Amino acid sequence: MGAFNFGNAQYSPCFFVGSIFMFLSTLCCLTAFASPYWTKRYLDTPIDFQNIGLWELCLYKYRHYKDDLQIPYTGCFWFWTNEMYRFRDWIIP
Repeated sequence: MGAFNFGNAQYSPCFFVGSIFMFLSTLCCLTAFASPYWTKRYLDTPIDFQNIGLWELCLYKYRHYKDDLQIPYTGCFWFWTNEMYRFRDWIIP
């Protein structure tokens, strides 16, 4: 295989294939970081867990067994909020 010339520079076909893969992997990483929900609950699982993403967790009347206050959590919570510190180690192992 021959090299491709652009101006005074020569590029191999491996460079173009690598560039395409790098672009696609960057696009996949950006999509993964931007998407709010990675996992949704199955229909046959308890309703207290709604969905989870990279940055947030959505719950409906969830009570964690290690929470001393036994507060029912409803809504979407960012992992690093004060409400989540009680069971952050359980969510993010």
